Amino acid sequence: MKALRWHARGDVRLDEIPNPSEPLDDEIQLEVLWCGICGTDVEEWQNGPYLVTNAPLTLGHEISGKVIKIGKNITEFKIGDRVGVDGLSGCGKCEFCLQNKVNLCSELSAVGFMSNGGLAEFLNVSANVCVKIPDNAPDEAGALAETLSVSIRALRRARFKAGETVAVIGAGAVGLLAAQAARALGAKEVLIIEKLENRRAIAKQLGFDDVYDPTEFDNNPLVDIVLECSGNKKAIELGINSLKPSGRAVLIGISSENPELNTFDLIVKEKEILGTLSHIKDEDFKAALDLISEGKINLDLVISDRISLENALTHGLSALKDHPSGHLKILVSPML
Repeated sequence: MKALRWHARGDVRLDEIPNPSEPLDDEIQLEVLWCGICGTDVEEWQNGPYLVTNAPLTLGHEISGKVIKIGKNITEFKIGDRVGVDGLSGCGKCEFCLQNKVNLCSELSAVGFMSNGGLAEFLNVSANVCVKIPDNAPDEAGALAETLSVSIRALRRARFKAGETVAVIGAGAVGLLAAQAARALGAKEVLIIEKLENRRAIAKQLGFDDVYDPTEFDNNPLVDIVLECSGNKKAIELGINSLKPSGRAVLIGISSENPELNTFDLIVKEKEILGTLSHIKDEDFKAALDLISEGKINLDLVISDRISLENALTHGLSALKDHPSGHLKILVSPML
């Protein structure tokens, strides 16, 4: 089969490798339907290894697949089921795993970084990291649920309640899905702040009226929650300054520069700054699939490209590296 594999920094190749062996007792084998490419994959290719622990390794952690084989202990899935791959597993014994915070486990393992991922024709994966795609959801849902679940966890971290106002800074794939999640879960108002005109246009196509260029946003009205998706230093500062007293800013985008904080303002207005990492299968990933199946999330406008596995390097990773502002979510299918 064909697989896009990381060999070393700057060296990712489309290889011809053997098909996976028979799945282990607690595994399922998937025929990959779609696999998303994100900025983390580009970082691993260009500057890694950060997360990749062995080479060669097949990349791809945003996976939608069809079950074609099952291990002997599998009861939750059957042949023909479509699943999304949450992809995270921990030691199962530490305080964080026992609190259902597997994303904080010091022995965290992620499909597509520590084990072979979905930029391939077939994949063996633990059934424990998979969720069945509802019958009325499209095949792409399994791949997009990973990105959407990041937003849902961010809202949970913010202790979001229906009726609150939310500002989303950065209208890339994560931001556009975060805005839709906030709206679907009952936000009174969702504001979107984005410097790129083409992305502001997509936000408006998605039905958002309060869409601003950062230079035009005057922090009025102030909001209950900020979801900062860009990782830009100035954007983080803008977000924190846009909070009401007792407001919560959740940092999703990773910044290479630390923002300048007005600690007096944080203290006297009791603002909170929260970090968030990834997602939890039963609390976030399943909720993401449910929102998609209920028709509350528009995936089509977030998908900027659908490409073949053969083009995953040239039209996928390279496209995101060379023209990041021109793409949202790129999906790869071995079936194209």
